[in-house]
Amino acid sequence: DLHSFPTRRSSDLEAMARASELNAYKTGYGEFAWQMREAAHRILFTVAQSNAMNGFDSDTIVKLVTPWWQTALIALNTAFGILAGAGVAGYIALWCIEFFDGRRKTKADEAADAEADNRGRRNENI
Repeated sequence: DLHSFPTRRSSDLEAMARASELNAYKTGYGEFAWQMREAAHRILFTVAQSNAMNGFDSDTIVKLVTPWWQTALIALNTAFGILAGAGVAGYIALWCIEFFDGRRKTKADEAADAEADNRGRRNENI
């Protein structure tokens, strides 16, 4: 019965709650479809009459504008990303130099390092 559809604004939620009852039937979707149409109509009418549509008409052209601060923020993010990448690359380069330089030490270098360690231990005992 189309006339039993409530006219209150909260009836949209009630119609959605009754939707599960209507899913149980194989036939009789006409009332359900009408209620869904009315719910959509009420939502669209509410949006069209609200402040969300102030100033909009059929001649309105919407243009996307990027503000200056957004462009500056993207540039700063890019610059800091490049600096971070350079820092990581520098750290890896220094680690590689230290690692491979340590492997190239000759026996004479190791002997000199051992002698320096021994001198340091003698000075501690004094």
